[in-house]
Amino acid sequence: MMTDRKHASRIGDALMDDPRLREVWDLLDGLEGSPVVVEARSHARQLAGRRQPRVRWLRPGLGLGAAAAAAAIALVYLQPANDLRTEIGEVRTITLPDGSAVTLDTATRLEVHFTETAREVRLSQGQAYFVVAHDASKPFRVFTKTGEIDAIGTQFDVRVEPDGTTVTLLEGRVEVHGRAGEDQPETFHTNLAPGEQVALPVASAGPIEPQHPARLDGVTAWRKSKLDLDNTTLAEAVAEMNRYSRTKIRITDPALANRRISGSFRTGDVTGFLNAVETYFGAKVLQTSSSSYAVGMN
Repeated sequence: MMTDRKHASRIGDALMDDPRLREVWDLLDGLEGSPVVVEARSHARQLAGRRQPRVRWLRPGLGLGAAAAAAAIALVYLQPANDLRTEIGEVRTITLPDGSAVTLDTATRLEVHFTETAREVRLSQGQAYFVVAHDASKPFRVFTKTGEIDAIGTQFDVRVEPDGTTVTLLEGRVEVHGRAGEDQPETFHTNLAPGEQVALPVASAGPIEPQHPARLDGVTAWRKSKLDLDNTTLAEAVAEMNRYSRTKIRITDPALANRRISGSFRTGDVTGFLNAVETYFGAKVLQTSSSSYAVGMN
């Protein structure tokens, strides 16, 4: 759990037992009996040895709205390791217990494991943008199947794909450790400077290449719900569009797949993207089902 004995006791007993918070729980619409709250209460009492500490109550002027917010924040803080996910087309920002923030891209999964001595997360799929709160005593570590990124206080982007991990640094400094796959020994180590990017492929995808300057507009566009393409093959562009929508696009002409496209598109705007492809390439678009389109030249 991500709290010490003193705070666990205060949160577990004070927020759960005192009748002065009865209205707060009513406002939270039955949250008191949820499994997370029950587990948190039990754990807090175990940590505190069933002691009843002195509680500093909210001033009356703060009102029940502030009390409800405090209760909700405390309950989130008491949760065990979090498994954070986004659905297809969903992007959301989450504040972590240490004050760091993470923005999750479409179809992303992030496991958060914070303790009193470590700040660790595991990105198993998708893409995430981290704004790390400074704490020199506890480096912030991001693990993927092909690497580890260590940061103290910085901003960086990590993307996980089947063929490896891509790390882009926007501010500060990070150490990047590469490996051929899960549970494999380290085979690569480098420090990134702001504006640099490095790819950590799985063994079958080839060797690790040195870091290089990143096209930051393209890397960060997804946080503004945009897809920024710069001389990108149509096949790659379609793959990106498909990440953000349950309506899928398929290219039926190999020659068309290798044509290149530039431009800015709204993520999830399949119709707008297909209209551009028709106009730009003279392609023909066929709706093959309620959730799929085929694109070709004939």
